[in-house]
Order: sequence, then structure tokens, then C-alpha cells
Amino acid sequence: MMQLYAKTGHVTCRKMESGKVVVLDMESGKYYVLSETASLAWDLLMAPVSIEQVAMHIAEGFSVSVERAQSDLDALIGTLVDADLIEKSEAAPVEAPIRMGDAEYVAPQVEEHQAVQEVTAGTHYWY
Repeated sequence: MMQLYAKTGHVTCRKMESGKVVVLDMESGKYYVLSETASLAWDLLMAPVSIEQVAMHIAEGFSVSVERAQSDLDALIGTLVDADLIEKSEAAPVEAPIRMGDAEYVAPQVEEHQAVQEVTAGTHYWY
């Protein structure tokens, strides 16, 4: 059985102009900024696409091995689950809908912030 994930009920998110996703945990008040690679994985996981498909999609799009993509994705999912931002889901899977450009692969990362000002410093697209 393919494992799927969904965001938890107390989480909201927004994609920034940079392509990064900012996730707000409304219970803790913490903000999480996902790197571009983590944001892509988030978008795919929320589609919902199985983690196996996400790893294959990232590997193909960034010309990295499926093993590397899977290992990094497992670490990212562990971080997101530990932060209570995602949980296992029983939704029906879909095909991976997102295509990558020619960006260089960087392992997905999550930054935790205590205040929105830390996230939006130097930006002009939050109101």
C-alpha cells in the first residue's frame, strides 16, 4: 500500500513569490519556511501523491538518484511529522502534476520561526 500524507487540521500554508512555502501551525504560532525542494515535495504530497512517486518525480526533475531523493524525502517527512504539520492520509492518490525546470537539486530543508516578521523580512507580499 502506498503511503500518503495530508496537512494537519491546525496548519495553513501559503506559497511565497520565491516559490517557497510558508506553513503556519495555528496551535503553536510557529512558522516554518520550506526550501524550494521541500516546497516542491510539499506540493506533491498535498496533491496527494505517494512518497514513492514524489521521490521518483524529484529524481527525474533534478537528475539525482531515486535513492538520494527517497532518503532526503524520508528525512523531510520525519521533520514534518515531528513538527505535527502533516499526518498519514487515506485519500486517493493522483498522478504527480508538477514539472520542474532546470534548477539544481538541493536537499529539502525546513526552517522554524517564532514570528511572521522573521519570515517576511525584506519582502513586500504579505499584508
